[in-house]
Amino acid sequence: MYSRTVGAGSASTGGAAGAGFAGAGPAPRFVNDDASAFMVKLAKQKMKVDCVIMDPPRSGSTKEFMDAIKILNPGKVVYISCDPSTQVRDIKYLAKLGYRGNIMYPVDMFPQTVHVETVVMLSHKKPDSVINVKVEFGEGK
Repeated sequence: MYSRTVGAGSASTGGAAGAGFAGAGPAPRFVNDDASAFMVKLAKQKMKVDCVIMDPPRSGSTKEFMDAIKILNPGKVVYISCDPSTQVRDIKYLAKLGYRGNIMYPVDMFPQTVHVETVVMLSHKKPDSVINVKVEFGEGK
């Protein structure tokens, strides 16, 4: 359970639709603001963020939003998308920031159409293995 849940988005893009988070803990707070601008503000304030849930428009996320993720450094990012091509583009960018996709779920919310929502859970890369190197300095023969 999180100590605080905050959602951001403009009313025209469905920002108030976050009411579904109401059971996630204490009463959530919703901010009527551009999500990218809101994330940049959080980054400037050096807020502690455990998880970012992003659901950008079909055109994908903005660089400002993803750069704010780099500063906020959440352990997990949940990326919801209605366009797999822009989602892949953005995940490649997030991979450069140290995130890796763990789980992906396609969700057919619009049966009998070509549209599909894709949900990807990303987390920071953890080293797969450790290499121990022994270096000895001495006089040569």
